[in-house]
Amino acid sequence: MLILIQLTVFAVLCWVIAMPGSYSSAHKQALTMVKDQSEKGTSLGDPDVVARMVTIAGIAVSAVVLVALVAGLLALLLRGKGWARFLLGWITALLTVMMVFDVIAVVFGDGGETETLPAWAMVARIIGGVAALGASLAAMHPDTRKFVEQVAAFRSRSAGTRQGRNR
Repeated sequence: MLILIQLTVFAVLCWVIAMPGSYSSAHKQALTMVKDQSEKGTSLGDPDVVARMVTIAGIAVSAVVLVALVAGLLALLLRGKGWARFLLGWITALLTVMMVFDVIAVVFGDGGETETLPAWAMVARIIGGVAALGASLAAMHPDTRKFVEQVAAFRSRSAGTRQGRNR
């Protein structure tokens, strides 16, 4: 369990560090959306300023949601919730797959308009993806399942004795 927690926290930290590296491509997408809206008659102000605000807010919200989701799942896992183990395993597996696609894009890039991440962000994503792979394997390990079942059994016994005392 300790390895699962450590690898998960490290993987999420690496992904949060790498998120600002996607600013330029996210800014281009936001700028395109804002310009499309202004052509339709919905003027939001200076397109570059609005796109910058949308991009920064999107990156910040994504980071907060990822950290909150993983922290909540880890807390539920420590309370003996088996479904949290599966969900955490799926999230870390998703981070691993995203890392694989990032590496494939760098190695076999299409040479088109798609931008790759800066080197510092790519290093953080690769290291985070490898840690996420380890976390995914640790989440699905039989010892983790046993731990979760033991904690759930202990908590149900504790709840039963507390209810007996309250009568």
